[in-house]
Amino acid sequence: MHQPELFGDPLFEVRETVRQANIGQTYVSGFEVGRVKSGYRFVYPLFYRKDLIGTMEMSVPPETALAMLNAAFPDEYHEFILKKTLVDSVTYEPQKSPYMISLLSDAFYYDQEAYLTNSRYWDKSDSELVHKLIAGIKKDPLLTESMQDMNDFAVEEKLDRVNYLISFASIKDYRGDPASYFISYSVNKQLPAMRSAYSLNILLLTLLYLIFAAVSWYFIKSRIKLETQANIDPLTLIYNRYKFLELACMEIEKFRRYGRPLSIILFDLDFFKKVNDNYGHAAGDYVLKTVAQIINQNKRSADLFARWGGEEFILLLPETELQEALAVAERLRQALANYDFDKCHHVTASFGVAELETSDESLDEVIEKVDQALYKAKNNGRNRVEKYRLEEPYLFD
Repeated sequence: MHQPELFGDPLFEVRETVRQANIGQTYVSGFEVGRVKSGYRFVYPLFYRKDLIGTMEMSVPPETALAMLNAAFPDEYHEFILKKTLVDSVTYEPQKSPYMISLLSDAFYYDQEAYLTNSRYWDKSDSELVHKLIAGIKKDPLLTESMQDMNDFAVEEKLDRVNYLISFASIKDYRGDPASYFISYSVNKQLPAMRSAYSLNILLLTLLYLIFAAVSWYFIKSRIKLETQANIDPLTLIYNRYKFLELACMEIEKFRRYGRPLSIILFDLDFFKKVNDNYGHAAGDYVLKTVAQIINQNKRSADLFARWGGEEFILLLPETELQEALAVAERLRQALANYDFDKCHHVTASFGVAELETSDESLDEVIEKVDQALYKAKNNGRNRVEKYRLEEPYLFD
């Protein structure tokens, strides 16, 4: 029992756990490197009628802990080592004689008294085995790094075709700071089973991944197929009317926000009914697909192109004023007129062009304008380009 004021007990000054328990009047426990002897301390404050009368300490030295471990795990070999800096800074010089530099690391001591206690459970071959294992694991950079950080860790070492596991359990002091290690050396009987289980787990994970990938790919393909069916015209493989309207509305929002020019071209194949009547619907389908290919090859990459319906096609031209849109339409008209459609020979188209204006309230209003321009092109003889705003000069007259 410690109460230095009454009994002159010097432990109050040299044993930090005792000092803390007296000052804080609270229970303190944990490993402590002592001035004379180290051990795991349990220090209890004692009270009489609510007044502190001192503290009581119970201590478990390392050799006792090692004896308990060896009794509980007779197939393992155990060792205890202490941080050298702690011993050097706390322990009285005459009391350091039992401490020797550990074979594992120069930064740790082992306690010869604890070692002698432990050696009762070892024979000479055990000691030689441990020395060989230490010589092997010291080559592992993980050992030095982990011991410096005072982490819990384990390393594997194979010796004479036997797998050994060397486990390091970090022991913290009463402040929660790492102070020492308990080390066990054991045959790793679980390693083959662990490796088999690991291989099986890898196989199962691989199978699960493949199943997941296959299911994901199926759903992705299904989604792509549905999106394609919803957005792409199945004959010409360009955008359909609904997808065009969706994208066009987005472009119009940009126009309203930033005030950038925007134009629309609508064209219709001339006398297309005669193609179907004279050559059949297969020939008509061929013409429609070929027209889509020709326009795709001649339009600008930023232009949106879609089948509007029947033999009508539509383009939206971002960042394009009316005069530039007229030039694009004329280039497309010439590309169609100059193409030889096999037995159908030459197919022409009439083009209407309109530029979006700030006064236009909706996409429908712009399309109505471009439709009027297309109607004018047909009335004026077909195979030509017309614009909606008649008061401006036409570039290709």
